[in-house]
Amino acid sequence: DEARNLFIEGRDFYENLHEDEARELFYAALEKDQDFALCHYYLALTAGSAIDYSTHLKLSVQLASNASEGEQLLIESLRARAENDAAAGIEKLEELVRLYPEDKRAHRMLGYLYRGVDEERAIAEYEKAIQLDKNYAPAYHNLGYAYQRKGEFDNAIKAFKKYSELLPNEANPHDSIAELYKKMGQYEQSIKHYKMALELKPTFAFSHRNIGENLIFLGNFDEARFMFEEVQKLDVTPSKKADALQMIAHSYIYEGELDQALAACDRAIQFARQHNLPEWQATLLLDKAMIRLEMGASAQALSDVKQCRQIVAQSDLTEADKDNFVQDALYCESQIATQRKDFDHAFALAEMLKARIDAGNDPQELERYHNLPAFIHADHGHPRTALQ
Repeated sequence: DEARNLFIEGRDFYENLHEDEARELFYAALEKDQDFALCHYYLALTAGSAIDYSTHLKLSVQLASNASEGEQLLIESLRARAENDAAAGIEKLEELVRLYPEDKRAHRMLGYLYRGVDEERAIAEYEKAIQLDKNYAPAYHNLGYAYQRKGEFDNAIKAFKKYSELLPNEANPHDSIAELYKKMGQYEQSIKHYKMALELKPTFAFSHRNIGENLIFLGNFDEARFMFEEVQKLDVTPSKKADALQMIAHSYIYEGELDQALAACDRAIQFARQHNLPEWQATLLLDKAMIRLEMGASAQALSDVKQCRQIVAQSDLTEADKDNFVQDALYCESQIATQRKDFDHAFALAEMLKARIDAGNDPQELERYHNLPAFIHADHGHPRTALQ
């Protein structure tokens, strides 16, 4: 009973995006019940690094046989997604909804998996969750983002305003509205709401980071970098700090200072290495490769991709995470081959990427694949084929 109560309190924190507080409560619940599979499931969802995610996912899977049928479906869905089988992940949650049609969380979770795949179905699931509990704030949060992705900004604002009404003292509703304004290109209005979020939660790293991104779009690069540096002073996970360091590199890219962007990437890579974040080391090496490509330094770009592959291969990341980085590497390598006018090799790499995407059964990823042959044909002097 003590473990369950701590877990429920942690779940409420998680749903309101207080992930650090949620993690503490989940760990406290595990001290009361070491076989609590769903605690490990939520610790995977709130993990501060890819390795933590992998660790807790494995533990949840190992303990699932003693959990309820519904808990098993949640865990199986997460495992399927971790294995790059998005369709199987959705199927497990569809089964969960059939078993528990009056469970608002089941509908919201299923809607979340439909995001980017079928926004209408996602919206229907969020609406069902709201029908079951009109004061269920997280469903309005997800609903707002679904409308945002569809470009229905008025409906998105309505959902976010309701989200804010239900949680007047929470930072995230303001953060969500701010992100919508950023998407709409209303950067000053976006910054205003991010600052309102920070008044409620000064340690909210997302808002610091996104104020900086807005400042980049406004051309205020030094001010943007100041906001990213502020994240380094917060008591947040190393992963969030690595993200802010990456944004410093991106600010130099937008400014056209590519040498400084490379130096900023190196600083971020060193930080990621110190904190055992292989996923961030790999990500930043791919950033470096794309910067080198922009500079016409294809040999150095290829070296960066090679380092990325080595770090990923030697890491404790999940096989799915490793495969995702291999896909990213193939994408970069195809662009490098294109720059070198080695079009046959570029097409071959693109097809290797497509094969991996097909195996992963996630149609969203096909958009990235189609970018590649388009770029290759364009550079090859076949603009009409590229347009197709």
